[in-house]
Amino acid sequence: MCDVATSDVPPVPVNGAYPKGKRRDYPDVSESDSELFSNFTTPSEPARAPTSGILTDIGLFGATRGIEESRYKKSSPSADSLIDKKQQQQQQQHRTVSSSFTLVDESSSSTVPTIGDYSANAPPRQPEMWPSWVPERQVPVSREDIEEIFVELTDKFGFQQDSMRNMYEHLMTMLDSRASRMIPIQALVMLHADYIGGENANYRKWYFAAQLDLDDAVGDRNVTGLGSRSTSAAIPPRHSNESTEPELTENLEKAEARWRDRMNEMPHYEKVRQLALYLLIWGEAATLRFTPECLCFIFKLADDYIKSPSCQNSLEVVPEGKFLAEVITPLYQFLRNQQYEKIDGKFVKRERDHAQTVGYDDVNQLFWYPETIERIVLKDKRTYLHELPADERYLALRDVAWDSVFQKTYKERRTWLHVAVNFTRIWIIHVVAFYYYIFFNAPSLYLNADPAIAAKEESVQWSVIGLGGAIATAFMLVGAVAEYFFVPLTWKSTNVLTRRMILLVVVLVINVIPSIYVVLIDRTSPVSRILGIVQFFVGICTSIVFALVPSSRLFVRRSPNNRKTLASQTFTASFPKLKASDRAMSIGLWCCVFGCKLLESYFFLALSFKDPLKVMNAMRIYNCNDLVIGSTLCTYMPVITLCLMFFMDLTLFFLDTYLWYVIWNTVFSIARSFYLGISIWTPWRNIFSRLPKRIYAKILASVDMEVKYKPKVLCSQIWNAIIISMFREHLISIDHVHKLLYQQVLE
Repeated sequence: MCDVATSDVPPVPVNGAYPKGKRRDYPDVSESDSELFSNFTTPSEPARAPTSGILTDIGLFGATRGIEESRYKKSSPSADSLIDKKQQQQQQQHRTVSSSFTLVDESSSSTVPTIGDYSANAPPRQPEMWPSWVPERQVPVSREDIEEIFVELTDKFGFQQDSMRNMYEHLMTMLDSRASRMIPIQALVMLHADYIGGENANYRKWYFAAQLDLDDAVGDRNVTGLGSRSTSAAIPPRHSNESTEPELTENLEKAEARWRDRMNEMPHYEKVRQLALYLLIWGEAATLRFTPECLCFIFKLADDYIKSPSCQNSLEVVPEGKFLAEVITPLYQFLRNQQYEKIDGKFVKRERDHAQTVGYDDVNQLFWYPETIERIVLKDKRTYLHELPADERYLALRDVAWDSVFQKTYKERRTWLHVAVNFTRIWIIHVVAFYYYIFFNAPSLYLNADPAIAAKEESVQWSVIGLGGAIATAFMLVGAVAEYFFVPLTWKSTNVLTRRMILLVVVLVINVIPSIYVVLIDRTSPVSRILGIVQFFVGICTSIVFALVPSSRLFVRRSPNNRKTLASQTFTASFPKLKASDRAMSIGLWCCVFGCKLLESYFFLALSFKDPLKVMNAMRIYNCNDLVIGSTLCTYMPVITLCLMFFMDLTLFFLDTYLWYVIWNTVFSIARSFYLGISIWTPWRNIFSRLPKRIYAKILASVDMEVKYKPKVLCSQIWNAIIISMFREHLISIDHVHKLLYQQVLE
């Protein structure tokens, strides 16, 4: 039941009449002007009470439990909330008469806080802090058990007490929020799926990308008894895993199926413990929150440690702050020292380019691949972290030599080489297409001047036009060479790039060699004609492939179950999948853009350039001499003019793409709007101004009502009911509710 004060919302008529003392005289409003609400307004920000003495009266520093007026009792997040609470207390002390009306049926019962609970005129009430997570609703894990989990983890790892209380309230708030809309068991399962075990959980993605499932599988085979590990439980290097356990790597789908079974069989208590551990680590991670896969790695080691018999049997209470000091601080200091140095007791920013600074992305990328995780070495420079048993790795984190582990994975250089690396396909689409158009319409540039001989050199024309594939390959080679300036020059980081360059050189040779024979050796024979035709179609295929396929996917066999490329597919090449209709619309848009662009550019740019090119190519200027430069400039003036015309035509060829993109994007946007039922011709102001009239006509069914009420009153109640329902669904805050509710203006 939701109670709202009469000063905030118009009263509800009972049996056709308003309650005594509640009715106001409203001017008659016809249906035509029922959309105007002159007597109702959205409330402005309420006046704030003086802040003196608020901290003392409310109990800002009260304990988590035991003090009724503790700030933790209502989870007040800001000073404004404290002021509101103080203001409510003052109003309750001076309140003599409390009147309210009900917007929801009184027979409906709910333990969820409603608007009336927070209304300034509502009677005093102390609601449950998490009313949807109570034993009456058959919660899978009680509040007391959840609190014990947090306390146990804090004692085992040395988390800070304040951080533990914050994360406990954070977890309970999330569970309560979801439990208010579904059963508590489902709320816990879905929350655990979002954080740990679900398809979209970042931890699950990292777990398979880093091939930790192989690590766990080998560890499980070394288990000799329940909860105990044999002395030979040290995990061997990754390459030995792949050679001795081929069945573990053959099918990623089987590993994912085992993961799903494991998540489904996991007890609810264990799910809460994993959520609590992850939140506690995240709560003290500081700037390491910018490295999510690093947090996943720490969580994995901590989870293995808490499950070990040595940890479970230990009664020692770890000192508070040990986790922050031994796990987080060394990583934070490494990142800080990359950008700052200490001079005379003060930290001063280093004069170092970003290309030489190991940043968050470089630290994070270390934990993507099993090969780089195996590089984590302890301070003795001999022991690697992955060689230790899984339950001993967490305790060894304090001894890791992080300075020797991290390195640059990408050099963020500020250079024009980005134009060659990042826009290779743009250059290919435009320059190669322009080449095909121009050289198809300019045979005078490469055929014999004698028309009779030129008619026999058809093979030369096929071959010269087919060189467009060589131009596309040349662009790819330039981009590959420029990419060396952005990656560290190590074999592990450049082997893929080097292999791509070698294969591109092979493709370039295939596209160029036929032209040497056809143009320079044999220009008229049937063999050269066949060779020229084959070269033309090979060049067309090469251009299309290089224009459509990204350079990172060239000459690489990709599959969803390929472990070597799983990390890049998960973190750097992960794009949302479009629905069939959206994908068809996207493909249709670009087909229309480039289809119209290529068609229009051929007739209005390339074809119109044919005759000027033919004339100026044969033009010669004589009897032109200058005292300083002689006749050189005059002799090559037609060539210089042709070059300028080529450059201008190519510029217009690029601009045509933008022109057609604007045109077709507008057409598709209009079509999409009508498909969704939205008229783009109607201003948004008119749509919102007509909303009350539409509510009155469409929802209230005023024609069938026996008693005619004032439209503004009925529409305001519908609107307020919608706002209250949004609040109960946790879509808006209480502050938004006060600003969105229609209120009756007292005259």
